[in-house]
Amino acid sequence: MSKHKNKYKFLILIIPLIIAVTLFSGCGKESEPEVPKGDIIYISDVSESIGSISEQDYRKAFKQMTAKSDITGALRPGTDQYDTIKNDSILGLINQSWLKGEAEERGIKATPVDIKKRFRQVQKTTFPTREDYMQFLVTNELDEKDVMNLLKLDIYSKKIRDEVVQQSSGKEADKIMKDFVKSYRQKWKSR
Repeated sequence: MSKHKNKYKFLILIIPLIIAVTLFSGCGKESEPEVPKGDIIYISDVSESIGSISEQDYRKAFKQMTAKSDITGALRPGTDQYDTIKNDSILGLINQSWLKGEAEERGIKATPVDIKKRFRQVQKTTFPTREDYMQFLVTNELDEKDVMNLLKLDIYSKKIRDEVVQQSSGKEADKIMKDFVKSYRQKWKSR
């Protein structure tokens, strides 16, 4: 299977996450909290396991973001390509923490059964064979734990969205979601 097809499959797998991150994105904080040793970022007012983003998390995210890009050759610090990958990696990690924090605050869970069910759905529609799936992992610098984390984030995103719009539909649901996204950004930027 070509690297291009694997990139396409990676996008199919995380489209809901990309949508959630786009909706909920924003970054920065006026005053910086103390960052624990070994972490590069700390998001306050959530559990430590969610708020701590380690150097190791960043390095892994950087490798994954590089694998998804069309960049060939070595990345050099200080170049536009390097800075773009670096910033996208950090923002992705921050957005994941925000989404996990929002789910935690709302009491939203993604059980192992939920995750396994979603995995089977994605696997059935995206990877016709086990070899295709394994090639996808290698090409995108992912492991099973990474995939399960992405699926958990997808479940959180859907459950949050469903909870926010509840029984609304059409323009009313759109307005409710728009208002939620605005308040979500403000809340998480302040942390």
